[in-house]
Amino acid sequence: MPAPASHPVVRAMLVLPARVVPVWLRDCLVSLRDADFVSLNIVVADCDLGITEVRPSILDFWMRIEARIFRSKISVPESSLDLVDVSDELASANAAAVDDIALAEIGTALAARQTEMVIWAVPERPPGDAISVPKHGFLTIGDALSGAFGMYEFVTRTPGTRCDIVRLGASRADDRIVASSYATTDDMLLGRGINGLRAKCEALLLSTINRLARGADPKLDGLPEGSAAVEPRKEPGILLSIWGLMRLLGRYVTSVLGERLFVDQWQLAYRIGGDRLDPSGLTRLAPDHRGFWADPFVAERDGRTFIFFEELSPETQRGHIAAIEVDAEGNTGAPVDVLVRDYHLSYPFLFEYEGELYMMPECSEAGRVEVFHCEQFPDQWKPHKVMLDGLCGIDPTLIEFDGLWWLFVNALTDRNASWDELRLYYADSPFGEWTPHPLNPIRLDTRGARPGGAVFRENGKLYRPAQDCSVRYGWALTIHEITRLTAEEFSEVEVRRISADWAAGAQGTHTVNQAYGITVYDCEMRPRIKTLR
Repeated sequence: MPAPASHPVVRAMLVLPARVVPVWLRDCLVSLRDADFVSLNIVVADCDLGITEVRPSILDFWMRIEARIFRSKISVPESSLDLVDVSDELASANAAAVDDIALAEIGTALAARQTEMVIWAVPERPPGDAISVPKHGFLTIGDALSGAFGMYEFVTRTPGTRCDIVRLGASRADDRIVASSYATTDDMLLGRGINGLRAKCEALLLSTINRLARGADPKLDGLPEGSAAVEPRKEPGILLSIWGLMRLLGRYVTSVLGERLFVDQWQLAYRIGGDRLDPSGLTRLAPDHRGFWADPFVAERDGRTFIFFEELSPETQRGHIAAIEVDAEGNTGAPVDVLVRDYHLSYPFLFEYEGELYMMPECSEAGRVEVFHCEQFPDQWKPHKVMLDGLCGIDPTLIEFDGLWWLFVNALTDRNASWDELRLYYADSPFGEWTPHPLNPIRLDTRGARPGGAVFRENGKLYRPAQDCSVRYGWALTIHEITRLTAEEFSEVEVRRISADWAAGAQGTHTVNQAYGITVYDCEMRPRIKTLR
């Protein structure tokens, strides 16, 4: 196995507008200070424009209305827009040098500290004579200091909200986007959506710094419409905001009424043969209870073929792994439980190694990625090995390629959603020592980070199914061609989308697999509650 890549450290300066900043900026400060690839200096600039002056009154009005109407649904402990004093963070033992400097003196300070990069978090533009001093330039989160950041997308229900990292030029016309990604546009709560958006921006900033330090392409998930030019972010006016609020109230009423009449239920669909990426002609399989079936995979042993899947119990609201046998004519048997633990299980990824069958289900509730060995097919499985401990790994997916085993897995933290951050690990064997990829996270785009089925080969190419969660969880599938996969590099490009409209009335589809002549999908439906037990 190749030796892990060296870990370069970049000398960076974070320029703050004051010692009282929004929560999201405090979180950025802490993450930069603690990152092992950043040697950080912190400057508190003497600014004419206060950080509180860029927050529009329309946002405050909306947030007050939202807090009053949706109080029971708001569970976020802290708003990313609240102002906090960061004196304690600046004075902590781990903090780097902290100075109070006038903006006009920034250039001199950069040269004295041999700064390679500036993270600019000030409403005013930097002095022109300082722009060319650091090697990697002045980076900022595009429009981050606008209090209405993300509000237009929420009001207009735009699928996905873009985050940009911008390298500042001598003038606004010279500014260029160097990295871009997308966060989910929340369909109900603006405050919750803004928190997620700010966390995505922070992760994108750290990823950009890491990639620049390594000499890698910082783009990560690509640039908007292939352009690096910075366009002004739209903000909703009063009339559009009022219209958006009326539509939001309508969605809320519809949601409350719908919860009394319908249940959101994931179901399976299968077909004998056919093109893996063609969802036509599928036969649906649905539970007769208020739980769901999802995440189908296929395995065959001793001439018997089974669809393995997650079954969510309506009584415990916890998932376990079940299976349904399928014969050569496509007839199905009754579902049987095959793996039940005292923690949630889903996404039963199946693989063979040295003639033995293994299952690597999602065990994120247990805080690890774990593999089970098949003792007797299909319903006797024994714990075999913990692959990654201390990681809330979502939908772990293995592939053997070019002499190594590769593990794709989304990472769930207390700051991000389960579909936000895709990580990659590699090892000599599936049960060897796993090494994190140096460019982790390799994707941050809510439109294609979370795995949506096994990586597959076709015509000599590798393809990775993923979930598009830009509108809601499991909204659609995206298929990505992996164009570069080495111990130091990773790249992929989206080549196809599969929306949920293949199933009449479906709200989402998020898994596709094909093995042993059987194609399987899942889809989210809304059956009436009275038809289920």
